[in-house]
Amino acid sequence: MNWYILATISAVIFFGFVIWCVCRFGLRTCYSAYGPLCRDTYRFNWWSLFTFLAAFTLMPVILEVSAGKVWQFTGFLCTACIALIALTPDYDKDKGISAIHSALAMLGGLWSLLFIFINAPTLWWLPFAYLVVCTACTFIWGIKNWNFWLEMVAFLSTYTAVFLMI
Repeated sequence: MNWYILATISAVIFFGFVIWCVCRFGLRTCYSAYGPLCRDTYRFNWWSLFTFLAAFTLMPVILEVSAGKVWQFTGFLCTACIALIALTPDYDKDKGISAIHSALAMLGGLWSLLFIFINAPTLWWLPFAYLVVCTACTFIWGIKNWNFWLEMVAFLSTYTAVFLMI
């Protein structure tokens, strides 16, 4: 299988949906904020579907690029957390779901960083480079969106690392 194709499909699903959400609903405080907006605007929660599809299509690629490495599970857990987050679009209505959602989001970000630092140690600089971009975007579009840009750092770093590892 051509892993570039599957990784590209995943990236297009995710970043295409992010761009669509920003154009449709405006820039929000975090990526997850689009979940309740999709839930309340449409009969079907497109946020859950696209978030799950992006994670599901990235999982085999991330496992392939880290095959044979002791810490391969970090890539699995990174994508599994994102897939599980897709199941919690009602985090704004229930404190229990909100706690699970927040824990999964933090763990997903942590696992993505560990995936890069451990499985692709020569790419350690990626999250830091994107963090500079994140900081610039925060100053340009406002401090209230810092979490959105931080999440984009995690996603961009992970996708870039995967593409460079293929």
